[in-house]
Amino acid sequence: MSDMKALKQYLNSDLDLSILGLNRGPEEGGYFCTPLGVKVIGWAGIDGIHYCTIEGQGETIFAVSPMNFGEYIHPIAESFEVLLRMLLSCHSMDAMEQCYAWAKDQFDAFLIDYPATPDIQGKQNQIREIFHLEPMEDVFGYIKQFQDNYDMSSIRYSEEYYETLGIEPPVLEEEEWKVTFEGGFWSNEGTPGKEIRVEKAFAWGDEKWYIPSVYLCDEGIVIDYCKEAECDAVKAFIEKWALLNEHKNKYTSEQRDLMSMEHPLSRDVNISAIANGQLVRENHGCGLSWIPSVLVPQERSRDDIVGKLMDHYNLDPDKAWSINRCSIPWVGGEATELELQMQPREVQIPVPRFVTTKQGEGITFTHPITGVQHRLTVQELESQELSQTHFPDDTMEYPRFFKTMTYLVEPDIERNHISVLDCADGDSARQKKGISREKGSVSAASIGIIGRADGPTAIIMGNVVPRTMHAACSSVRFEPVDHVEWRIVFREKLKEDIQITLI
Repeated sequence: MSDMKALKQYLNSDLDLSILGLNRGPEEGGYFCTPLGVKVIGWAGIDGIHYCTIEGQGETIFAVSPMNFGEYIHPIAESFEVLLRMLLSCHSMDAMEQCYAWAKDQFDAFLIDYPATPDIQGKQNQIREIFHLEPMEDVFGYIKQFQDNYDMSSIRYSEEYYETLGIEPPVLEEEEWKVTFEGGFWSNEGTPGKEIRVEKAFAWGDEKWYIPSVYLCDEGIVIDYCKEAECDAVKAFIEKWALLNEHKNKYTSEQRDLMSMEHPLSRDVNISAIANGQLVRENHGCGLSWIPSVLVPQERSRDDIVGKLMDHYNLDPDKAWSINRCSIPWVGGEATELELQMQPREVQIPVPRFVTTKQGEGITFTHPITGVQHRLTVQELESQELSQTHFPDDTMEYPRFFKTMTYLVEPDIERNHISVLDCADGDSARQKKGISREKGSVSAASIGIIGRADGPTAIIMGNVVPRTMHAACSSVRFEPVDHVEWRIVFREKLKEDIQITLI
């Protein structure tokens, strides 16, 4: 499990760690000594002490102690996962919060005076089971070394903090704007490229796009490209799909396909460049989004990555933006002529579901793009079971039962433009009873080798499907599959390729 995943899993769960000194509460600190950019992950329940992450400080967990009179904030763990490992060892957030002021004998005395009760041990066992972690051996030594080596100079505070302490705020030097071929948005590793402002605005279908700059690097060219969306469109999308609902929404496969297709800031596009007449494809890329605070209340700083991009490119903060960066390697030397080629990816367009139980049954449907009416007719249905030899891991139990179907479509549609999928998700692998999970082993996951109509299906069925015939597989389950509800999905491009001259 990644460290950030551990924190997200905790915040999205109902796990109660208050007995260990980590209480649920507001995500804002609210004290004069609370740094800017804080997201509180827990409270001590006394003296306003809270534990948090800080924007720009990675996954580090800090303790903020408003009653400390001078030393208000200390780093205590490099990640939430490390924090949990320490709790398995010392069973108290209080010990970690006070560690900065204690010697080793004081730390040990605290743990002796306040031993782990059966309830605390039960909570520690729960942490082990959920996060699959082991205790840290030397919590005191780890925290001391971590605090001694941590650079606190980049942490920023409010004006109230400096006024309360009667000190002058530090003068922050403006960071030099650098873009490198390998760096993406989050790193400046490598030699910075030369920025060329192109400020190219264009329409692509009914969408508004903008290319503010390209960067000429030793390894190739970096292109920043942005998609603009009106607030009303983003608001309508958020409300339609209840994206701000406090409760987790569980969307069907069809709904997820529609959401992807309708998203105003969708960036499903393949990027290539034509440099000196030669086509070169994108090597790697990344993307960020800017959503105005009037739509999604947030404490977003204009000093964070997306804020700096907004400022550098003078993008309208009252609009929503998808800001993207791609790196394209040089082929045959630096380009004197450069064009950007954008190809829309295929979207999945769902049509109504159907259920079939025997040969000859089917469904009549209308193609959502062409308007042509088609007939799908089942040719064969067969229940199958995967052999145990597919799963060498003897500590896990895997689902093995599924159903295959061959069908005809009249008039025919090319296989790469249509799929028939199981509406239900498959079962996840599970640990066998009586077998403990060893540290570092892989967690249970859904079987993903089946469930698409144009490859794995034909292999599992053990024969070659004729070109005029289509095939589909249900999801895999632990019990034999008798009833399958299918859904038809079309894969289509909704707009034409476009080519933009940059240099």
